[in-house]
Parts: sequence; structure tokens; C-alpha cells
Amino acid sequence: MVSTGVTTVKSSVPYQVFLNLDVFYALFYTLAEILIFIFKGVNLPYPFGVLAAEVILILVLLGLQQLRIHIGKRGNLGEKNIAIILSIVLTIPAALGLVFILIWQTYVLRVEVILSAIGLAMILFQTIFGIVALSSISRGSASPAPPPANAAVPQTNAGTAKTN
Repeated sequence: MVSTGVTTVKSSVPYQVFLNLDVFYALFYTLAEILIFIFKGVNLPYPFGVLAAEVILILVLLGLQQLRIHIGKRGNLGEKNIAIILSIVLTIPAALGLVFILIWQTYVLRVEVILSAIGLAMILFQTIFGIVALSSISRGSASPAPPPANAAVPQTNAGTAKTN
């Protein structure tokens, strides 16, 4: 089989766009939550150690989100199935962290409900587009791309060799 040098890009643009948007949203979310926790720490009575634990959860969530996003971006651009799968699996603890902030923390403000709902929607879209990208990459790796119709076929001179 002759290689024509034509490659098909199978990475997903919508998945990459949502991953890039979530980099900035995760940073914004963390900054907003830290400011909210400062407000809550000053104005609301917290049991000993609970406020610190919730702030630590926010920082761990940021690290987890950035790791998940980085792995997803590298997997999408490199068309690596295992990286996209790992990014989708890391979505579960990230979503649980957002649900904790949305429902189970000591005091939940309306702005936190809105911010967490947006974060969960971002994760949902990333998961959907990640699964689509995964299926596209998996489907494309099973069979090589056909050569274009206008590709020149190299000619060989195998039949014209002289023998003495």
C-alpha cells in the first residue's frame, strides 16, 4: 500500500472549545468562591474547622478541574482515546465537588447555586462532546483514510528490469 501523506483530523472542535472555556471558568469560579467564603466567614457563624475544610475543597476542586481539562485537551488534540476516557472519568469527582458546593455545604448562597449550575452545565457539555470525540477517534482509527480521488499513483518499473 502506498502512503499518500493525507491524514484525517479526528479531534473535536466543540470539545476543545468547551475545554478551553472551562479553564477560565474554573479559575473564575474558584476566585468567586474564595471571595464568597471570605464574606461568609465574616458574616456567618461556622463550626470550628468547617470553613477551612470547605475552602480546601474548593482548591482541590480547582486542581482536579485543571488536571481533567489538561488531560482532555491533550487527548483530543493528540487523538488519544485513553486520555479522553480518563478526562471523562475525572468528570465524576469534579461533578461531585460542584454538587457538594451546590447542595451540601454549610451555607449555600444563591450566587453559589448559579455558579455551580453553570459549572455543572459546562461539565455536562464537555462529557457529551468528549464521548462524541471518543467515538470519532475510535471509529477513525479502525480504518485508514482512503486516498483522495485525484491522488497520483506512483509508477514502478518492475517489469522493465534487464536480465543477462
